[in-house]
Amino acid sequence: MDTTEQYKKSIVSPFEPLENIERANWYGDPVFIKMCEKAEEIQPVTCPFHVLESREVFIWDGDDVWFHYAVGDGKDMVIRKVWLPRQDQLQEMLNLNLIALCRGFRDFAFNDYADATTDEVDPIISFDSMEQLWLCFVMSSLYQKTWDGGAWKK
Repeated sequence: MDTTEQYKKSIVSPFEPLENIERANWYGDPVFIKMCEKAEEIQPVTCPFHVLESREVFIWDGDDVWFHYAVGDGKDMVIRKVWLPRQDQLQEMLNLNLIALCRGFRDFAFNDYADATTDEVDPIISFDSMEQLWLCFVMSSLYQKTWDGGAWKK
């Protein structure tokens, strides 16, 4: 899928709980959500206001997708908001021309995350989506950080 409209067509409802989202939808990937949440460097300082209709909800705001979730109950409840960038948004962050972007991604994927001289590709296999791999490329390129399965490390 390469347009916002195509992404939107894959949504049954913009207010659907996480447990009802098919894993095939890139924005419903719990690992990608965690990676984005922990990537504080790419999260916008301000985010749009939305009314939370359930404890977990995906919200489209223009071309952006947000995951909102509630932590705690009653007066102690806090709403957390996570921006989930699409591949094209991740690519734009690098501010590279197409050739440099493709070469950089190729080198990253096959040199940093796999041994091209053997069949050893365990690190790449550990990613479930291209969004996860692109986010790792952005975080490595811009902030010299790698994903260890739970946090971004320098």
